[in-house]
Amino acid sequence: MLYQQRLIEALFNTQSANNSDSIAHPHPALSVYNNNYIESGIRALGISYRTIFALLNESDFRKLAYAYLNEYPKTSFDWADYGEHLSEFIFDIDALAQMPFLPELAEIDWRLMHIERARDKAFNAATFSLLQTHNTEHLQFISAPGLQTMDVLFPVQEIYQLVHDESLHNKAENVLETTQADKKLPINKINSLANAAIQLGEYKSIVLWREEYKALFEYTDENSDKAFESMLNNSSIANVLIHFGEDQNAMTNWLQQHIQTKKIVAVVDK
Repeated sequence: MLYQQRLIEALFNTQSANNSDSIAHPHPALSVYNNNYIESGIRALGISYRTIFALLNESDFRKLAYAYLNEYPKTSFDWADYGEHLSEFIFDIDALAQMPFLPELAEIDWRLMHIERARDKAFNAATFSLLQTHNTEHLQFISAPGLQTMDVLFPVQEIYQLVHDESLHNKAENVLETTQADKKLPINKINSLANAAIQLGEYKSIVLWREEYKALFEYTDENSDKAFESMLNNSSIANVLIHFGEDQNAMTNWLQQHIQTKKIVAVVDK
């Protein structure tokens, strides 16, 4: 561990934070190691933060990734576990202030990536019959792998769809092979959506989960958001459904929709 710590210090104490393409070290071996480390880190961040990579040109993304690698040296073995603080890091970069929606999109990228790596949970349709035969105060929902909620200011679902529908149609194995010519993004539309959200100034809730193998997210209303939060807090089904009050149709629709989309995968005794 001491050797690794000294190696990291040697790598980062001698490099210029303003130049991601030309890195000098007193020892050639360290220079080679550092260049490999930087390129691996940039590629890993491009894969973990595919929406951010798509929105920035390659040069700007490299600068962002390089600065982050200097600020937060890798300490974990797996590159997929690296980059947790990029959303906060982007928020403090003045040069990216004209794209104020980037931090929220970065947070979504990070969450979706880890939701897809969450432990599997089997969907058990038969257990939902317990809702008709048992007291719901003694039952509990089992949520989908990685299910969670998040509040957002910007229209992240619309921006996310615009970005990925328009720019990530290529099938390059290495995400950094995407060229600026491939990124035919409707920037004006994205900026228009962002400006409208800023003027409105209202936060919306989203729910994120994994259906089968794919991580997804969508907007959710206030009552649904409270129900999901209760479910995540291991409340009884009675306490989850109480958020719909006397509105039986809303409660029934919520149950049907989220069982169908497998946000709820089973019912168990509490």
